Amino acid sequence: MKFGKILIKRMTNGDINDIVELEKKSFHNPWTKEMFENELMHDNVYYFIAEHNNNLIGYVGFWHIVDEAHVTNICVDSSAQRNGVGMLMMGHLIDFCKSKNIIGVTLEVRKLNEKAINFYHKLGFKNEGIRKNYYSNPQEDAIIMWMKF
Repeated sequence: MKFGKILIKRMTNGDINDIVELEKKSFHNPWTKEMFENELMHDNVYYFIAEHNNNLIGYVGFWHIVDEAHVTNICVDSSAQRNGVGMLMMGHLIDFCKSKNIIGVTLEVRKLNEKAINFYHKLGFKNEGIRKNYYSNPQEDAIIMWMKF
């Protein structure tokens, strides 16, 4: 599927049901509606969605902690993958962070998720450590990645 104009905008409570459906399609341990509702209650939490023709095709979120950003989630609908949606969302997140004087972005990724690791390397993230047994179902270590501005 070819994508034309993709709109990136701030997530609202009205987007949560669609995001939960995308989570269920995409992850072994999807976040719940309540988890996203709780996230949006905090002033230091930011989520952005990607829409194409008024349909949700992805989202990304982070916590702003002091002068750093910790990416909590990123997800692109399988129908939109490999079309630059993830790059577009992460580019928006990075630009937004720079505008807030955030000095770096960190995230964890499954140690065996080569596709995601390569994606983050293309963005400029570097491997900085390991979190043992960070993930469950299945249990797996996480690679801690950083991009500093």
